[in-house]
Amino acid sequence: MLAILMGLSAWLMDAVISWHFFPGKTFLEMLWQYDPQRTLFARSAVVLLFFAFGLFAGYLLERLEEQKQIDGENIRFLEGIHSILDCSFTTLDPDEMLKQSTSLFRDTFQFEDVFVVRISPETRKVLSRHTTKPGEIDPADFKELEKAMLSANKPFKPSRSNRPFSNPSESADSEFDGVHVPLYFGDTLHGYVFGTWEPSSKHHVTKAWEEYFFSACKDIAKSIDHLLHVQESEQKAAEIKSLFDLSPMSIFVTTVSGKVIYLNPTLKMLLTGGASDESVANIPIQNWYENPKRLEECIHKLNRDGKVNDFEFQLKTIQGSLRTVIMSARLNRQVNSSDPHIEGFMLDITNRRSEESSKRKLQQELERAQHLRAITVLAGGVAHEFNNILQAMMGSAYLGKLKLLPDQEEVAHSFDDIQNSGKRAAKLCDQMLSYAGKRVISPKLELMDEVLEQILLIVQKDVSSTVDVHTSFGAPGVKSHLDFPSFSEIITNILENASESFKGDEDNKIELTTQVKDQTGLRKNTHTFTRELKEEEYWVLSIKDNGSGIAPENQPHIFEPFYTTKFQGRGLGLSAVSGIVEKLDGSIGLLSEVGVGTEILICLPKAESVVVIDDEEDAEESTTNSKDFALEKRQKIWVVDDEPLIGETVMRILTQTGFDVCTQQNSKEFLKEFTKEEAETTDCLLLDLTMPEVNGMDVVKAVRKHSPELPIMIMSGYDEREQLDNFKKYTIARFVHKPFRMNELVDAIKAVLST
Repeated sequence: MLAILMGLSAWLMDAVISWHFFPGKTFLEMLWQYDPQRTLFARSAVVLLFFAFGLFAGYLLERLEEQKQIDGENIRFLEGIHSILDCSFTTLDPDEMLKQSTSLFRDTFQFEDVFVVRISPETRKVLSRHTTKPGEIDPADFKELEKAMLSANKPFKPSRSNRPFSNPSESADSEFDGVHVPLYFGDTLHGYVFGTWEPSSKHHVTKAWEEYFFSACKDIAKSIDHLLHVQESEQKAAEIKSLFDLSPMSIFVTTVSGKVIYLNPTLKMLLTGGASDESVANIPIQNWYENPKRLEECIHKLNRDGKVNDFEFQLKTIQGSLRTVIMSARLNRQVNSSDPHIEGFMLDITNRRSEESSKRKLQQELERAQHLRAITVLAGGVAHEFNNILQAMMGSAYLGKLKLLPDQEEVAHSFDDIQNSGKRAAKLCDQMLSYAGKRVISPKLELMDEVLEQILLIVQKDVSSTVDVHTSFGAPGVKSHLDFPSFSEIITNILENASESFKGDEDNKIELTTQVKDQTGLRKNTHTFTRELKEEEYWVLSIKDNGSGIAPENQPHIFEPFYTTKFQGRGLGLSAVSGIVEKLDGSIGLLSEVGVGTEILICLPKAESVVVIDDEEDAEESTTNSKDFALEKRQKIWVVDDEPLIGETVMRILTQTGFDVCTQQNSKEFLKEFTKEEAETTDCLLLDLTMPEVNGMDVVKAVRKHSPELPIMIMSGYDEREQLDNFKKYTIARFVHKPFRMNELVDAIKAVLST
């Protein structure tokens, strides 16, 4: 059409030009009449030229219009596909995405109706159906179509169908037109898309339409697959989070800079000290560490190794209390390379560490008790053996002095020196026995502050004049059991050690204070006690000095016998103190720091009342009466002691006194010799307590079977009261403590025989 119009236009233009150059003729004449000056060829050429130009211009305009339509259609396709893809980002539910996508498919690809079926990739069962015209399609068609699609193994291309949603292989003559495409992603089938047109629409399926339609179906399949994986991941994440929330382990995710990403309930409870406080998630991890250097060390190890294992530190709760935890964590740089995540877990081991500490402390106390027990047995045994040796030595010196002539005074002095030295050695043995708990003490109920004041009046004179002694009595009227001489020894030894701790002559102080404390209050102290505190209340004497203090490595040993850091020390003073206090059911507390000073607590159980039998007056009276004792006849005495020298010495002295004496150092042989007839002729049995084979207790039991009235005297270096308690069923006439002076033994025998 455009070419015809262009040819006619050329003809008219030629006529106008000719009329202009040949005046006198009308325009109509120029159109129809022949001009001899212009050839038909030239005129026709011009017309044809303009006709061809018009034809080409019309073709170009038509192609431009077609391209415009194609571009518009492509834009519509792209916008539609973009909208379809947006559905996959606005929801995480595949069915909701497909529901929104059906109308977008219809509008984008100009369907009359769109039907989408989602199936299970594993079982190929229909999971959901979506259509733009719900209720207008026969469900039977759905089932027939689904059956046909599910039986296919390959994707379908767009094709004609004789019914909506039927098999594409059927005839192309149809009442409805439509296409159907399976939703494959890789080898996984997620469902089908079906689209239909009305026959009157005469929809033309172009190559571009086909490409965009298949691309949209592929994107839908990819989105479904992605959403299913997202759902699966979220489900697994929810399961893992549920496990984390129920885990007894403390699990966390934080950043290196300190920001908290996740805390499970166990860690929240740990940080809040048992209270539920969600604000704890806003606390930076820097506040978790009681020691900031431990956090720096942890971050350093994470940056160096990428992980830490069994990293122990003190965790600080929001209340300020400390919990001991071990942590294992890794550094995750994939999330944020500039501020990586720290992912890990903690385990609260506070109770375990406390149990381990208690167990370790108990083990140490057990080892110490076993060690002290061994030393105690050794000290007691050594003291007993020394007492036997001293007894023999002092007895021999006594006998030697009796044999001297009046003019041998110098020799007599030598024998006196031997006996005095024996007494001094006996005092050392007493200290060992005190540590072993076998020293003879006679505790009585006393007013503690008054007794302490009396003792200080005596012993304070021996304290160096460069030392100021300050006292503060805070427990007037409080009573406890104590033995005055033994308690005096306790104060003397402690004050002596305190005085020796001073290095200069200025500002030397010793403070003595008394008070009453219960065991709970004492346990709060940081002192180390020699034994467990069992009584409810204690009279407590604190002796505190500002001397040089005791080194930590020496503190566990200062109450052990023979342990000393002094050049001339014997190591028996404080060990005797420990033995005496423990025998009084008390305990000693020690707190010392080098360069600061030492504090010793003497804790004795507070007593309300006690029944004490004081037999000193009776003993004194018996001793006094024994001085007037005179032998009416020679009386027979048996001496049984496993130490031959003691038996021999005692026999010689008693024989000189006028007794008939029989000795036996083997207790088993003695029982064979000491028959009932022999017992009837015996007036007194002098028996050592500790002997091999048959000890003194068993000898007494055997003798009492046929001689219940025979006076029996026990000789021992151990505690009189403790030993007599063992003989409650048997009558014991007298207890003689080794080492004894021979005149004391003679007086004791005379007293027994005179009753």
